[in-house]
Amino acid sequence: MIIEFLGYTGGFLLATCTIPQIVRMFRTKEVESLSVLTYIMWFFGELIMLTYTLIVAPELPLIANFSFGLLIAIITIILYYKYKK
Repeated sequence: MIIEFLGYTGGFLLATCTIPQIVRMFRTKEVESLSVLTYIMWFFGELIMLTYTLIVAPELPLIANFSFGLLIAIITIILYYKYKK
């Protein structure tokens, strides 16, 4: 039970860790200090984890977590290219 809680908590933090960066991009409309490579790598990491979860352990909390993380990564990359000067 504790191990599952730690796994879900870690996954949630991973999936939501860039929300402050997204909010900052919306407010400042500035992305020059952002490393897009980090977010592209994060996107593929979430995609691989989602695929793995669907194949090996299709549990709804994990699927929702990795899907949400993938969505946030996509939004971040789109905003980067939208606001890039």
